[in-house]
Amino acid sequence: MPSLDQEEMTCATGYQDFGHHQAPNHQRTSVIKCDILIIGAGAAGLAAAAAAHDPGLRVILAEKEDHVGGTTFRSGGCM
Repeated sequence: MPSLDQEEMTCATGYQDFGHHQAPNHQRTSVIKCDILIIGAGAAGLAAAAAAHDPGLRVILAEKEDHVGGTTFRSGGCM
């Protein structure tokens, strides 16, 4: 599988600024449509987003924390 740089990952995931987005405190009432929804921006979620990268697909990567990385982030990079 080809590797993606940060610009391509941003395009694939729709994530404009890794690690700096926080969900608002109010409920959203709008509908966002996508072809692929990935829950969790840990190692597996990021890999899934990279694998799903296709110019014709809209991929959304949802993360509950204010940073990407999941368990890998918390463990300092050791799995």
